[in-house]
Amino acid sequence: MNDPIVFDGFMMKLRGVFVDKLMVADLERFQKLKVMLRNNEFKKWFQKPITNDKLKSQLSNKNFYGIESSTIKNNIDLSLKEASVNLKEIYWEQIGKAFRKLTDRSQQLLNGGFNTETLTFKIEWEEDYFRRSWYAPNSEELWAKYGIPVDDLQN
Repeated sequence: MNDPIVFDGFMMKLRGVFVDKLMVADLERFQKLKVMLRNNEFKKWFQKPITNDKLKSQLSNKNFYGIESSTIKNNIDLSLKEASVNLKEIYWEQIGKAFRKLTDRSQQLLNGGFNTETLTFKIEWEEDYFRRSWYAPNSEELWAKYGIPVDDLQN
């Protein structure tokens, strides 16, 4: 499991089983997931394995994409190697909603009129680091700076 290629394959297989089960058990939710995966940032998040160490560090913050970290910790056993898949299986709808709000807000700012806020955002958006930060679960200050308080991600 320490080999990244083996780990990625293991996680993809687990996630594939979840998606297959969803397709059979609840076609409506499966269709909703297919629509959500059209959001490229959410798709990257959903398909990319998260190591337990990274997940634990992200859950050390109060919120994870607008969901209280304590709620996630109470529902997922972080000692299991498939904790990342379990997180996605249980919370993909709520996290997808947060990605949608972040994407919509970024489009508003990128396509908005010329003012100090939009100009600053457009300049920062060109930096890969900023784009990765904008979609990171621990970027509450950055989101709030551009008009999305973390509480709004799930409302």
